[in-house]
Amino acid sequence: MLRTASISVGGLGVNGKHDLRSGDVVSLLVKSPEIPGNMHLRGQVAYVTGNGYCGIRFEQVHSEMQSMILDYVKKFNGDSASGAQAA
Repeated sequence: MLRTASISVGGLGVNGKHDLRSGDVVSLLVKSPEIPGNMHLRGQVAYVTGNGYCGIRFEQVHSEMQSMILDYVKKFNGDSASGAQAA
């Protein structure tokens, strides 16, 4: 299991030990006490850094989930849709 380091409406960043490679398609389960329910998403690995940080771009996110993510991000960053801490 990986730990989410940042999240936006376009994707998320994760840290932790993994063997993901750029281009891999992954299934994601995003859980946070700040988000009602769990979000099951699919994404594609956009990049992996040398220190293990991995950027994943969401694929085909339903508009309701996009709204939930945007509300979550705004809660932590005001009106910005950049990254936020997630569990």
